[in-house]
Parts: sequence; C-alpha cells; structure tokens
Amino acid sequence: MNLRPFIALSLSLTPLPIQAQVRADDIGLVADLLPEPANPAALLDAVVAAPADRRTLPLLAFARALHATGYWNAEAFIPLTCDARCSRADLAAVLQADRQAMSGASSDSPQDDEAAESSQRVAPAPTPLQRARNAVALFNLGAGRSKWGEFAAAEPMQNAGYAALRTQLAPTDARLAAMKLGIARTAFGLGRSAEAILLADEVLASETRAGRSIGQLRADALTLRARAQRKLGQRDAAAASLAKAIRIGAADRARRGPLRLSAVQIDAAVAAIGDAGFEAAGVDASAFEILKRAIATGQRGVLDAAEGDRKALLARIMLDRGEYDAAMTLARQAVALAPDNSTAALVLGVAELRSGTVDVARLDDIANILDQQAWGPGAGSPDVIGARALLARLYGKAQISAAWVQVRQGATGAVERILGDESRSDVVQAAGVFKALFRQQVDTAWTAAQAPPPSWPEDARSFAIYFDIDRYAITSSAMPALERAAATWRRVGGTITVSGHVDQMGGTRDYAIALSSRLADSAKRALEDLGVPSGAIVTMGFGKERPLVPPRDDRLAERRNRRVDIVIGPAP
Repeated sequence: MNLRPFIALSLSLTPLPIQAQVRADDIGLVADLLPEPANPAALLDAVVAAPADRRTLPLLAFARALHATGYWNAEAFIPLTCDARCSRADLAAVLQADRQAMSGASSDSPQDDEAAESSQRVAPAPTPLQRARNAVALFNLGAGRSKWGEFAAAEPMQNAGYAALRTQLAPTDARLAAMKLGIARTAFGLGRSAEAILLADEVLASETRAGRSIGQLRADALTLRARAQRKLGQRDAAAASLAKAIRIGAADRARRGPLRLSAVQIDAAVAAIGDAGFEAAGVDASAFEILKRAIATGQRGVLDAAEGDRKALLARIMLDRGEYDAAMTLARQAVALAPDNSTAALVLGVAELRSGTVDVARLDDIANILDQQAWGPGAGSPDVIGARALLARLYGKAQISAAWVQVRQGATGAVERILGDESRSDVVQAAGVFKALFRQQVDTAWTAAQAPPPSWPEDARSFAIYFDIDRYAITSSAMPALERAAATWRRVGGTITVSGHVDQMGGTRDYAIALSSRLADSAKRALEDLGVPSGAIVTMGFGKERPLVPPRDDRLAERRNRRVDIVIGPAP
C-alpha cells in the first residue's frame, strides 16, 4: 500500500511524548497515551522569558504540559509532533523530512529504476532514531484508521510499528504497553473479543511490573476488557472491571490535578509576548483566551471523555440488568462529563422510556438520539427498536405522524438486523421486538383511522428541523416538517428562507459558517425534491451566531441550536 497520502495527516495529528523537557531522543508517544504531568505555570514563565526567535521548544514544553492534564486544545499553541529538531529548522522542514523518510521506507512506493538509484545516491540511510520515529508515526496512522472503523487496514500498520520498536524499548516502557492496547482495540473491532481480553490483561501485567498501579493505561485496559467481557455475555465480570477502571481513572485524574494557571498569569504572558512575538512563534493569541475559558469551566477534555465513556458503558450494563434508576444516574453523569457520548444519551433515553419516568417534553430529544444511531450498527439493536416502539406509543394520537416515523424506522432497523451478519442471539431478540413493533404498527394505524389526520394551523409559516452532530444529512424525523413546509408553500406561494445554524461546539467561526451553510443546502435540496422550485428558496448560514437556546454545556439542550429554520414569506 502506498502510504504517501496519509503521512502528512499522521504526523500533523499524532501527539509525541509530552514532557517538561524535550529530549533529542524524542521518538514520539503513541496515540491515546497521555504523558506524565508537568507544571504548566512554570513552563509559561519560560515561554515569556525566552527570546522571540527561541520560543519553539519552551512553547512545545508548555503545550505538552497542558496536554498531560487532558486539555483538549494544546495543539493550538504548537503542533505536538514538533520535537528537539524544531530548534534548528522550521516545522515545515521537519515534517517534510519525516515525510520523505517514511515514503522512502515504504516498499510499496512506485519508483522506476533510475529514480530508485538516484534516491539511493542522495538519501542517506535512516538512523535508528529516524526509524523509531517512523515506526511511531506508522503505528499512530493505524490507530487513527482504527478509530474510523477501518480495522482491517489499521491492524498491519499497528503490528508493524509495534514490531519495529519492541526490540528498541524496555519491556516496561509505557509506549509499548500503549501500542499493545491499541492493537487490542483493533482486535476487538474485528470481533476478536477473547483476544482483546488477553491483550488487555498483558497490558495490565506490564503496568504492574513497571510499578504503575495508578494510571491512564491501566484504566483504559480495564475499560477495553469490560467491553469485550460484555460482548461475550460476561456482564458481572464487565461491571467489576468497569468499577475498578472508574476508581483508577479518578485516582489518575486527581494525580494529574487541574490546570494550575490563573487568568492573571495568562493575561500577563499575552501582554509580555505581544503581537510581534505571537507572529514570530506562529501562534494565535486566541488560543490563550480559549484556555482561560476551559480553566474557568473546569474542562478536562480527554480525561472527561474517558471518564464519561466508562460511566456510559457501566450504565449500559445496568440497563441490560433492568436496573433503570442506576442506569439513569450513571448516564446523566456520563452526559455531564462528555455531552457528545452517544452511548450515554441513548442509555438515558431508553432507561427513561422503559421505567415510565420520561417527561413528554423529552420525546423529541429521545427521537433525535435514536436517529443518530442510524450512523452505526446500533440502528438495528433490540434496545433501539424497542425504544422506537415505546416512543410510538407515547406519541400516540396527538402526534400520529411522529408515531409513524418511529414505527417505520424501528421496522427498518429490525429488518437490517435480521438480514445482517450479527450474532444469533441479537437476531432472535430483534425478531421478537420486530413482532411487537408490527403489533404496535397495527394499533397505530387503527388509532389513526379513528382520528382526523394531523394538520398544522393555516397560518403556520415557520418550521424547524434538527441535525446530528457534525452531520448535514436530513434525518427521518425532519421529513414531516419539510413536507408541511412544502405543502404550505404550494398553498400560499412566496419565498422560502432557509437558514442554517450550529451549536457552540461547531469549531472555528469559518467551520461553523461552512457547516451551517451545508445544513441549509441539504434542507433546500429536500424541499426541491418535494416540488418547491429552486428559485423560490433562499439559503443562508449563520454559524453559531443565533442560538435558539442559551449556549451552555448541556448538550441535550444544545441539540436545538443545531438546526435549520424554514420561514415562508411574501415574494420580493
């Protein structure tokens, strides 16, 4: 395989060792391994004290110390892939050299004989240090592909990187343990749960030999073991592994401590560095403003996401056991830590439905959560199908069109599961829920036949549809509003203004504007498919400038800000 197209992405996105002092033998830290903590306050003082043309390494040490606390935006100060070489050349030159070394090391790169001979004359043989850096970059490239679900492509990259380094590093080196854990994650993704458990246990044994009784790797290995145990039906063992992982993760979080920086110190540093200093270092001063907000709100980024993930998984096990109160408590804690955690949101919604404690005002939110499962295998899970049946019942006569959407989506998910390659037990469960859903469909149809069809008031001219996180595809739950908007336009005419909006997590301003414009374009195409001519539609993208609900950390509420507003007005 030709790795050339992927090298720049790998080297620009993957963190290297995070240390207070950057060593010349800095070969890189594997993906998902946080370093040992350092004091960012002292390192910020070192950044300010350094000459304007010598701030690269102090900035790198500062950024890595932030990353060690779990801060999510450390890369904004300087690429964490930079190392000691950056003091002798600019970052572009360093990355270009790495790229050439990696492509030259790949036997898949197409070269003719003359080019190969020229390359051999000009390019010196890679040093052991360069080979080690390349091995780490290759492993991290595979880890990135594994996160995107490309497990078969990821596995040989991760194995090759691990094999290249295991003879160069001490057996108890944290980087080797992290690599083995990454390989275990990929094995789990490929359906080899028993192998994943064995590899996770090897990581735990290595951590014990190294004397690291508390640490991120140990907590992550226990979490992966719990996932695999649950997949194999070992619920009690999985719950025990997770309880231990949560305790160790909390201890490691306390050991790393909060971001020990004050707004006063940050403002003083910004003033001392000055505009010219920021320009010389290639850093945007706004990175410090984002850092101040994170400190004020106590955001921990990576650590928050990891803890939220563990609690969401334990909540899922409580849901499996029928312990709905415990499931809801854990799921709410997980959502508070990691608002984007789809498992936590799903467990919370399903537990509320099954326990009968759901608030009617939450039905649309839960429907949106279920729609998000359409992007993964969860669309056909018995939990999701059953939740749709419960939603259809609760929507009932008052919102018959919404009830029909849930029935249709649930039946589709059941058919996909039955026809898919899932385990036999899941197919049996899905078939059972499908039968129940079919009965619900008949009941819903009978209810609809006894009541007049739902309709909007004659004077309704505004509609809203909602979207999944970082997606601009129209969801099934959005179609009723689009259909009503198209029907209203056919009746009254005029101009349809379609405006896109995103939530406060929509990245940079430019990204938010671009995404909101895509939302609006998707709604426009859907209206055109429903018979509205293109000339009658005006689209706009407002980014995150016009939130529907006040911006806050509550992601369940922020779903309302990720929307398209459709307003029908008189023709110009």
